[in-house]
Amino acid sequence: MPNDSASGSPRALSIPHAEALESLLHDLTVAHERLWRSSSGLREAIRSADPSGVERATADQSASLGAIADLEERRRALVGEITSIGACPAGFAGRPVTLTDLASMAPEPCRARLMEAAECLRRCVAQAAEAQRTLRSASSSLLAHMEGLMRQVAQRLSHAGTYGRRGVIEGSPAVVSGLDLVT
Repeated sequence: MPNDSASGSPRALSIPHAEALESLLHDLTVAHERLWRSSSGLREAIRSADPSGVERATADQSASLGAIADLEERRRALVGEITSIGACPAGFAGRPVTLTDLASMAPEPCRARLMEAAECLRRCVAQAAEAQRTLRSASSSLLAHMEGLMRQVAQRLSHAGTYGRRGVIEGSPAVVSGLDLVT
């Protein structure tokens, strides 16, 4: 059924489009759950100073982000296909079409299921974003701590003890000193 030209309301989403949307929502949810797990794993590896754990978690996180980027392309293609056949206007009230908008247009046997899947995805995205913010904060704190340690070592090894351009005592390039890390 085409768009109702008098009211401008969109027609119902076709069953194949609803099935494609359900598959996409599921895949996006799985990818964001994986991103959340890898972010949590990375945070734990950083906390325990486990370089191989950091490497594994970073690789998993990169793979998750790549999968999410691929799924985003699928989402764009699906929205483009649905809007091109007139099943959905290009924008809802002047804003981009969301997956929830598309789910709300599905026929009733699958509408409730799609709306629930869209809400589950929304929660997973929020959870993954929070894990990323926490990880960013922890990484920044660790970096500041490591820079402070390096400044302390440079200060102890600096024979001149003068301040550099950044306002901190920096080690000179030709330091003839030693640091015993064994005893």
